[in-house]
Amino acid sequence: MTGSPLLIVDDDAAISKLLAAYLRKEGFDIAIAESVREMQERFTAQPPEMILLDVMLPDADGWSALRWLRARSAVPVIMLTGKGETIDKIVGLEMGADDYLAKPFDLRELLARIRTIQRRLDRPDAPAKAAAAEKQEVRFQGWVLDLAAHQLLDTDGQSVHLTQAEYRILVLLTATPRQPVHRDQLMEAVAGRNWDPMDRSVDVHVSNLRRKLDRDGGGPSLIRTVRGAGYMFVPGAESGAGFGAD
Repeated sequence: MTGSPLLIVDDDAAISKLLAAYLRKEGFDIAIAESVREMQERFTAQPPEMILLDVMLPDADGWSALRWLRARSAVPVIMLTGKGETIDKIVGLEMGADDYLAKPFDLRELLARIRTIQRRLDRPDAPAKAAAAEKQEVRFQGWVLDLAAHQLLDTDGQSVHLTQAEYRILVLLTATPRQPVHRDQLMEAVAGRNWDPMDRSVDVHVSNLRRKLDRDGGGPSLIRTVRGAGYMFVPGAESGAGFGAD
């Protein structure tokens, strides 16, 4: 790991103390912030390896804090929400959160979510590793997915910000163009667990990715929904543009 702390952002001192004690026993270096401003100060001084971010904070809400973070970094963020409504979860994912947990939650489940994200950060994706063995770049319709640098370049050569989840989904989809990839595979890659029909995480991440890839609105989406299966990457389906590797 990076040696940077895991940052807990919550104004409830009792919850922060409980989380910190539990995670320290599991070997984590922990830092705590009680407000968005304190989070920003700690982030600027030493970017953490991961953030547990509560939605309800005294000086601003967690969504504003997440927006601030995503403008500067792809640091993994797990949202801790006081509500279990689907809309709260979807909002967090749409804004770039990596995962979410509704309070109250089991500490062991939180640890499992953290470990899953750690594994994604510590070792290359299996699909990316396999693809990189054959090619370092995937090119489609002027875009470049640089597997070595873990970045996406648009048609002007500008880097497009992708969350960890969006990057992993794009790697999986581009590895098998014009072939459906089931939601189970995508959920395993994104969250390390099986897909639940009631969990819209994958769909929200795909929707965000679509907006970034199809922002010009000049043709059919590069990512198609396959009813009853999942999603399929279809480069140049109607434009005749090429797909390949350098």
